[in-house]
Amino acid sequence: GTFDMGPDVDYHQGFQNTTTLEHVSGTYKSGVDRWLNEIGKSVGKSLSLDSNGICAFSYGDYTIVLEVRNDFAFLYSVLDAKRFAVDHDSWEVLLSGIKVDSDPLFYCSLDTNTSSSAAKGMQPKNDVVVGVNLRLYEMNRYSFRHCLEMFIDHVLNVGERLDTCSKMRYIRKKLKHHQLSKSTGRTTTSLAAPIGSEATSSTNPVYEKLLSEFEHRKKNSEEVEQLDSIVGNIALFLVDEPTSKNPMSKEDLSNYRTLLDNHFIKLNTLTQKLLKTNEMGTVVFCYEDLTFMIEPVGPKLFGMSATVYNGCVGPEIRKNALMMNYLGHYTRGGVIKEKRDEARRGASDIIFTHHDRVDLNFREFRNILENFIDTAINIKKELSTYDDRLNKDFDSRQIETDLLTNGKRILGELSEGNETFLKRIFNVKDTKKILS
Repeated sequence: GTFDMGPDVDYHQGFQNTTTLEHVSGTYKSGVDRWLNEIGKSVGKSLSLDSNGICAFSYGDYTIVLEVRNDFAFLYSVLDAKRFAVDHDSWEVLLSGIKVDSDPLFYCSLDTNTSSSAAKGMQPKNDVVVGVNLRLYEMNRYSFRHCLEMFIDHVLNVGERLDTCSKMRYIRKKLKHHQLSKSTGRTTTSLAAPIGSEATSSTNPVYEKLLSEFEHRKKNSEEVEQLDSIVGNIALFLVDEPTSKNPMSKEDLSNYRTLLDNHFIKLNTLTQKLLKTNEMGTVVFCYEDLTFMIEPVGPKLFGMSATVYNGCVGPEIRKNALMMNYLGHYTRGGVIKEKRDEARRGASDIIFTHHDRVDLNFREFRNILENFIDTAINIKKELSTYDDRLNKDFDSRQIETDLLTNGKRILGELSEGNETFLKRIFNVKDTKKILS
């Protein structure tokens, strides 16, 4: 069941035991209040915590909320599901757009409001919650301001990606409408005519470029049916390019490895293992059926990660992964994200990750590692319950791409009774019934 390296330690938020800290919550609240006052004066706003330790302010069309709880703070913003036309494809954009090499780790999540919606007889809204959990005992006024600025930029970026995602959905509808009109001989309408709620969001440069390209292709080519070119342009914007990590100096890497290896020397005595950093400062080990990696995120930070799901990721898995990210409660302050596996078409990895300081004492390091392992195991079990049967053999995106780019070949395979392709579509073992 659980990864045990010593006595259990209770915690409220995060992997580290904070009960031994000398600070009290009142000290943190007064400090944060002072930082907010300084930031507010510099931008011409009145910013301060109320009696409950909460501060809310607007930035453009977004509301930013800060809640101070003991020695942690929750910084979040709620993006309305209706305004951004949030749907299944939006969940993929949210989960795959999380950067695991940023510090602190920003997360995207879903707040389904299940209980309040059920009481009103309504369907859950699935509002998007963008957030970050701050360890106040590690911060000063400069790092606090830096995190706040980074967070606001991240919220704006997520909003733009959701808006573009809805435009992609809108363009797909228009393309299908154009195909239908072409096959029936009807006059097709302009792509700029609104269809559905996706058209109500404000336009952006990416969308305008797609409109221009579509109109050009419609006039000069008969290949409008092929979505891959247009959707590919959107994908370049929606999916984050891998960010290159700043290389650590030899001295920083040596100090990092020394601190971490000192922990592993003591840990190896307890677990009878031989864990040690390699020349890159990375450690990999297995527990149960999970592989864990510890690697440097910066000169003073290490990142822990584990792949908690692997395969064709469907909407139910994405939705529940985002729900578990909500305010970091289920993940204990860690973050769940999706990473596409380029080597296997249509497959993705769901990764659970957490960052912490490398200069912890051994007791803190041991508790953090133990709690991370237990949480990763629980997340893996939880996600496996949503592994519906279609996700195992069926990937609609890949089939759509195949049909659009290799239609003639695939039609030939179907007429010849290609069992593999039929299994992918219908998810059955006996394809003779389909062929008949």
